Amino acid sequence: KITIKFLDEATNKPLSGLTYWTQSTKYGKNPSTTGSDGTRGRTHDSDVGISIAVIVNENGKEVKKDPIVANSDKNGIPYVYKAKKPKVPNVQVLFNNVDRQSIVSQKSKLIIAELAEQCGMSKIYITSTLRTPEEQARAMWGKRSLYGPVGKAVHDVGSNYSQHGEARRTKEMAKAIRSYLDQGKRTSNHCVTFEIYEKLNVVDLGNNSNGFVYYENKKKYLTALGKKFKVACDQAKAAGKIKKYISGDGAEGAFHLEITQ
Repeated sequence: KITIKFLDEATNKPLSGLTYWTQSTKYGKNPSTTGSDGTRGRTHDSDVGISIAVIVNENGKEVKKDPIVANSDKNGIPYVYKAKKPKVPNVQVLFNNVDRQSIVSQKSKLIIAELAEQCGMSKIYITSTLRTPEEQARAMWGKRSLYGPVGKAVHDVGSNYSQHGEARRTKEMAKAIRSYLDQGKRTSNHCVTFEIYEKLNVVDLGNNSNGFVYYENKKKYLTALGKKFKVACDQAKAAGKIKKYISGDGAEGAFHLEITQ
């Protein structure tokens, strides 16, 4: 179990938002991005004796750091490297009608800003972060087909109370969501505990707030900007910067991003 930690070579403090790669003949080349503590938030697991190269990109060039030879005696002891602080994109990451803003990490904001910069955006709006069960119930109503078995079951609870008004329907759906959470089952990755959210930031970037879609004959299409953003998300996912995303031209009203911390 190998822990890799990066420090800012200028300040000697943990380096957040740095993408690096580990490469070996056995495991290939794999990207990771550091969080606030300078690590990717979890270990790199390897067989003992495997030589692993650690690579960063500085000024457009790959720079190889001292290699690691996997050793069980080093379990729990980080391999510490120094690197240059990543360039901060000149993009404002803003919030539109979002109560829980501080829970979104600097790492996530940096990655979102990088995506926006790739598309020529000077600002980008986050429109949803962590949701309470009540907020989740309201957000998912009428979108049953988008959810898995748990979400569909919660939606069915709402359908049973649809004649009792929105407040009662929301209350009963929220009760069902909490019941599933107590069983370790999620309706949505937006609706989790603070502890879980801190390990996996889940955000929506609203279509209307960011100009990602347009409508024609009641159908939704990506704008030129939306298409660029989708390509940027594909590239970020391939590079390991984001775990998952859902494009804004689907049934969602936003680009949905999940970013491991």
